[in-house]
Amino acid sequence: MPSIGRSTLILVLGAVAAALSVPGCALVGLGGGPKMRLFVSNYRDDTVSVIEGDPEHEVKVLHVGDSPEGLALRNAPPLVAVANGTSSHVTLIDPVRMKILGTLPCSTGPEAVSFSADGKLLYVTSPREKKIDILDVEAGKAAFDSIATPGQPTRLALSPDGRRLYVTLHETKGAVLVVDTSTRRIVRRVPVGRFPTGVVLSRDGSRLLAASFDDSTVTVIDTETLEALHTFPVDTGYGLVIHPTEPVVYSMDSFDDQVYRLNYETGAVSDALSFGNWPTYSAITSDGRFLYVVQENSNNVAKVDTRTNEMVLRIAVGTEPANAVIFER
Repeated sequence: MPSIGRSTLILVLGAVAAALSVPGCALVGLGGGPKMRLFVSNYRDDTVSVIEGDPEHEVKVLHVGDSPEGLALRNAPPLVAVANGTSSHVTLIDPVRMKILGTLPCSTGPEAVSFSADGKLLYVTSPREKKIDILDVEAGKAAFDSIATPGQPTRLALSPDGRRLYVTLHETKGAVLVVDTSTRRIVRRVPVGRFPTGVVLSRDGSRLLAASFDDSTVTVIDTETLEALHTFPVDTGYGLVIHPTEPVVYSMDSFDDQVYRLNYETGAVSDALSFGNWPTYSAITSDGRFLYVVQENSNNVAKVDTRTNEMVLRIAVGTEPANAVIFER
């Protein structure tokens, strides 16, 4: 698939904005909530599933690069980025028209992606090369030199104001690296447990949570002082999902096929919830009403009512789904 150039991307993004008012391009409300679509990367199929409807179901399959993993969403103009894990590029998707726009070159083995606050840049982790790429989305190339990291960078979280990028360091001496996005320098290394596998921010950006796989803990960090406030025991795996309005985070215990609900203020943990095999990086609606649990070894997504913690729907997708992102309008 060809890399996308500046002039082509300008035309395409203009079409995306226009498409929001085109008949037939309207998004469908899921579960009576906001109008939305769910995008799920399928690692083994080299595809992304598009889910919508009432009841929700797979409405389209997009063929992307090799072994798609991490997903990121830009709201304006709408754009989805897909890290193709066994390649050296990122695929860009128009989430309105459900079309592939092209690819951006990056370092080998991209895992996670995150847009800058203004949407002009895309941050991409490369654990193999121990670096974070910074790509110019419009120009279709690197915007700056990559940021070298003292270990394998994996997951990403961007502060609400866009001034800091938080990066998990997947090492025995696990840490979250704090990157100043204006200088593109690592300004702090915050120790967490061994081999962190997930990092999320509260909506106001005041709390950063990191899941440490080998220690089965979630560390809560104050983003003002950059000091750990608490380290709570909870079974972990691949993926944390934070509730947008409550002090709650969902920990995906992948190996044991369970999901735990942790109150990150008190440390209280719910009984294990089980919806399928190998829950992994998942997504929640902006109002917190529904959690969509990606089940890698079940080849489906479980729609969970967060008020009752019960599954209300099972949605078939491709083989070995790895991640999900919700596009709401």
